[in-house]
Amino acid sequence: MIPVVYLPPNSQHDQYQFELLFNHKMWLPNGSYEFAEFTSIADVSPSSQTLVLVIPSKYYEDKISEINTQIARFSSVLLVISGNEEGCFDLSRIEHPNKKIYYTTPHLSKTRMDLVDRFFGDGYPPPSSIMGGLSQQAQDKNLDVYFAGQITHKRREQAVVAMRSFEEANPEARVKIVETAGFRQGETPEEYYSNLASAKVAPCPSGPETNDTFRVYEALEAMAVPIVDTKTPKDTEPSQYWQTLFGEEPPFPLIRDDYNSLPDYIRGSLEAWPANTNRITAWWIKQKRRWAYELVADLDHLTGHTSSANYATDVNGAITVVIPISPIKSHPDISILEETISTIRTHLPHSEIWLMFDGVRPEQEERQNSYQEHIRRVLWKCLHEWRNVLPIIFDEHRHQSGMMKRMIPEVKEVVAEAE
Repeated sequence: MIPVVYLPPNSQHDQYQFELLFNHKMWLPNGSYEFAEFTSIADVSPSSQTLVLVIPSKYYEDKISEINTQIARFSSVLLVISGNEEGCFDLSRIEHPNKKIYYTTPHLSKTRMDLVDRFFGDGYPPPSSIMGGLSQQAQDKNLDVYFAGQITHKRREQAVVAMRSFEEANPEARVKIVETAGFRQGETPEEYYSNLASAKVAPCPSGPETNDTFRVYEALEAMAVPIVDTKTPKDTEPSQYWQTLFGEEPPFPLIRDDYNSLPDYIRGSLEAWPANTNRITAWWIKQKRRWAYELVADLDHLTGHTSSANYATDVNGAITVVIPISPIKSHPDISILEETISTIRTHLPHSEIWLMFDGVRPEQEERQNSYQEHIRRVLWKCLHEWRNVLPIIFDEHRHQSGMMKRMIPEVKEVVAEAE
């Protein structure tokens, strides 16, 4: 059991992703550690060797020496530095011989990137849990484009001008733009998330300091295609923010100009929908799973333990269930798959279930639309209802044998972690 201390003030919006990570609601990895939540380091048992400390950085910029004193009694520490868009928390002043640092919304020019072990974005805040009950809105998707937010700087001004230009040029499109007076104003959370779940495309202009906003992750949770900013109001050139954050080129559109390209990106996203949102969502779920396994690996490193021994005698950790899926006449209906997963969960409540969606054979092209809609409905379940279900989408037809050949090395990796 590893203690997690959230320094006050608690319940910061960008800390919610870590709450989900530590309580395994984001993903339950093989060999997982268990965590106990505290609000003060003083409340942690003196016998504890490892500490996870979540620091809302702007409240502790001048208290780093005190933090060093408090963490000195632990053999290892994982520090989560949140809310530091301005890059004012001096990471170089943190002193501990056995530490790892997780860091949210890095300011690329002000952050000591070499001192950070894992980067995270703003993440989706606690009110976004509302979306779990919005399956009907998500299925209907009766908005093409939706944006609600403050227009506080030139990037957002440019984005709104471009959105209105698209709306004027495409009167048949269903567009909703809400300019608000302040953060989380203008609409109730229920209205905001209902609109977002109803949208196919969600432009996400930058925040004032970094390219990041909560809207990016809210859009991902809503299965709306986020169109994301690579500049802030202070940038003259596009940055590598998103590549730095995810360690790869993300699959959603990136705005690299002054929003002149936004109408074309919106049109392209709507034309490619829903295959594009399916691909993006599968990638997003895989990202969340990756963070969970990286946390296990980092704690293994810090503690010197082998966490996979936790699952050595647990059949849930020793088995990965792999389900091949291809187009059938009953699609987009998902009832057969729902029944299959329900049966599996009766016997294996925590095992990972991998859904391998095969590509469509040329002679079955007439089933493409219903198949993509089937995948979309399944992905919503993976995001908001099912647990530990990983979707894997193949763009080309590979048949069951080809998909298994591609995925067996990764299944073996998971099994090895459990041995």
